[in-house]
Amino acid sequence: MPRLGNPCFVAERLTQAREYAGLPKNGLARLADLSTASVSAYERGVQNPTDEVIERLASALNVLPSLLTTTVDGAAVDRVFWRKMARDTVQSQRRTTAYIQWA
Repeated sequence: MPRLGNPCFVAERLTQAREYAGLPKNGLARLADLSTASVSAYERGVQNPTDEVIERLASALNVLPSLLTTTVDGAAVDRVFWRKMARDTVQSQRRTTAYIQWA
């Protein structure tokens, strides 16, 4: 079954942006006027959203739509040294990773 929508969409970017915003999937769905199942399908890469939906997701996440269609540069994160600290949560590390990849 072909994935409809924008073929340039990068599912990992949507997950990063949602986690960076601190939103659960149902919160993003509500802000973008989508179903939670749709947001989940986009994040898993099962479906690609249309350009209109990408605009709504980007608006809800307060990011540029181009962020959701740009590939992830994992090499930048490999250069980061993570010093494990008790107060450094997994969510904090994910936010920092996303920030580095977006730069």
